[in-house]
Amino acid sequence: MSEISPRSENVKVVVRVRPISESEKKAGHTIIVEVDGVNNGITICNKSMSTSVNELEKTFAFDEVFNQESSQVIKILLKIKVG
Repeated sequence: MSEISPRSENVKVVVRVRPISESEKKAGHTIIVEVDGVNNGITICNKSMSTSVNELEKTFAFDEVFNQESSQVIKILLKIKVG
């Protein structure tokens, strides 16, 4: 086993929600993810999979989130990596 380094290393978690594909649209799939770019959160709203109100939505927080239309992903990732 390796030793744990005394220095602290930061891990940043970045999520990009991709657009729904044409084949997914044709199959009747819908978007169930809502992106909150202000609070860096993603909410999964899968109303068709559950009858319990508590299971309808699950929200997760990340260091950065990008929606389907985002074009700044590479610039932000490079900025995070470099410092």
